[in-house]
Amino acid sequence: MIILKNPDSDKEHEKTMILQKYILIFSAIFAFTFVSFAEENETTECLCLPSEEAVFISYEHLPEFPGGHQALMKFLSENIQYPEEAKESKIQGRVFVQFTINEIGKICNVKVVRSVSPELDQEAIRVVKLMPDWIPARSRGQNICMPFTMPINFSLEEKTQKRGFFRRR
Repeated sequence: MIILKNPDSDKEHEKTMILQKYILIFSAIFAFTFVSFAEENETTECLCLPSEEAVFISYEHLPEFPGGHQALMKFLSENIQYPEEAKESKIQGRVFVQFTINEIGKICNVKVVRSVSPELDQEAIRVVKLMPDWIPARSRGQNICMPFTMPINFSLEEKTQKRGFFRRR
C-alpha cells in the first residue's frame, strides 16, 4: 500500500505547530505577568472599601487571632526580637500599631499610631506583618474589614516572680 502525502498538509501541520508554540509562549508570559502583579498587590493593597464606607456600627464578632488572645501573646513573645540599638540605648515602651483585617483575614495597612523609637516601631511593624491570617470580623452574617489597634510592649526588665508585700530577712 502506498501512501501519498499531500504537500499542502505538511505546510498546514507546520503552521499549526508554529501557532501552538506562539500560543504557549504568550500564555506563559501572561501567566508570569499576572502572578507577579498579584504578588505585588497582595502585600500593598487591602481588599477593603474606603474607610468612610467601611464603618460598621454593629458587628456580630470582632476579628480574632487564630487560637485566641493567649495564642497571640505566645506569637508575639516568640517572634519579637528586641533591636540591639534599642537595648544599648535602654529604650523601652509601648508601641501602638494599627492595621486592617480584611474580609479574608489578611493584615494590611499596617502603621504605627503611637511611636517610641524608630527601631522599636520597625520591629513592631515587622512582627505584625509576620502574623498569620486572622479570623475576620462579621456583621449581618458577612465577613467585613475592620481596623484593629494593638499595643506591643518592649521591656528590658526580665520578668521575675512577684513577691508578697512583706519580705523575709
